[in-house]
Amino acid sequence: MKTLKNMKNLLIVVILSLVSFGCEKEELTVSTPPENNLVTNLTLRNKLSRITQYETSVDNIIDNTNCFAVNFPYTITVNNQTLTLQDESDYQTIKNIIDEDDSDNDVVTFSFPITVTYYDYSVQTFVNIQEFNTAIAGCVSSQELACMQFNYPVGIKTYDSQNLLAETFSIGSKKALFELLNELDNYDALTFNYPLLFITPNNATVTLTNNQELDTTINNFISDCNTVIDPDPDFNDIITQGSWYVSYFFRDTDQTDDYEIYDFVFNGGGTVSVTGESSPIGGTWVSFNDDSELKVVFVFSSSNLEELQEDWTITEVTQNVVKIEHISGGGDDIRKLHFTKN
Repeated sequence: MKTLKNMKNLLIVVILSLVSFGCEKEELTVSTPPENNLVTNLTLRNKLSRITQYETSVDNIIDNTNCFAVNFPYTITVNNQTLTLQDESDYQTIKNIIDEDDSDNDVVTFSFPITVTYYDYSVQTFVNIQEFNTAIAGCVSSQELACMQFNYPVGIKTYDSQNLLAETFSIGSKKALFELLNELDNYDALTFNYPLLFITPNNATVTLTNNQELDTTINNFISDCNTVIDPDPDFNDIITQGSWYVSYFFRDTDQTDDYEIYDFVFNGGGTVSVTGESSPIGGTWVSFNDDSELKVVFVFSSSNLEELQEDWTITEVTQNVVKIEHISGGGDDIRKLHFTKN
C-alpha cells in the first residue's frame, strides 16, 4: 500500500510539472511581441482610419465641406428649386440642376434643423445657418479613402503582455473597426487575424497575409480614391478657371479681412497674377502628391502675402470653392485658407 501511495504521489508531481511547463510556454508565447502589430505601425493605422471613417465627402456638392455629411432626409433649395433628399441617388438630381446653367450662382440653402455625422461617427444637429457655419470654420477636414474596404467580418487578435492574456474576436462593420483603431493605445499589441479579404476600387477581392501586403495594396490604390470632392474635381483644372478671392483665412484668429482687396488668377503655366495693390503682384504655384496627400505651394513677390506661402494640404475642391490647410509645430500652428471663385 505504501508503494502504491508513493507511486500516486509521484504521478501527481509529474502531472503538476507538465501543467506548469505548459503554462510557462504559453506565457512566453503571449508575452513575445507578435508580428504585424498595428499598435506600433502609426502610418498604417492612419490609412486604416481613413478607410473606415464615416464618408463625409459624398455630399460636398451640397454642403461644400468634408467635415461632415448631412443625414437623410433633409430639404434644400437650389436655384429656386426646393427638393427633399431621401438617399444618395438624389445627389445626381442636384448635380443636374447645378449644371443646367453655368452663369447662375448655384446657391444651396438648407431647411433647418439638419443633423450631420462627422468622420468619427459622432452626430450633431444645427438649428440655423450660424451654427452650421461655425461648425465648418472650427473643424479639421478629413481625407477619407472610401474607394476601398475590408470584407467583413474581420478577425482580430489582441495581446496583453502584463496579464499574459490573448484574445481573438471578430469585427463586423466599418464603424466598429474605426472605433477599435482609435483605441489601439489601450493594447500592448493588436493584429489582424490573417489572411483577410480586401476589396479594391475596381471591386476585386484580394487576399492579404500580412501588414506589408495590406500597406502596399492601399498605396497602390490611393490615387483612385476620390479624396478631393465632387463633382468630378481636378484641382489644377479648377484653380486655373477664372479669378479667386480669399473668403477665409485663419491663423490663431480670423484674418480674412487682411486679404479682402486681393484677386488671384492662377495660370496654367504655374504663375500667379494678383491684383489689389497699387502694382500687380506676381508669383508661382505648384501642386503635387506627398504621401497620398494632394498639396499646393504658393510663392508671391509681395511681403503682404507671405502668410500664404506654405505647403498647403488640399482638403476640399468644388467648382467654386477650394479649401486648404497647413499644420505645423506638432499641431500648434494651424492655418486655414479658403478661395472662392469671383
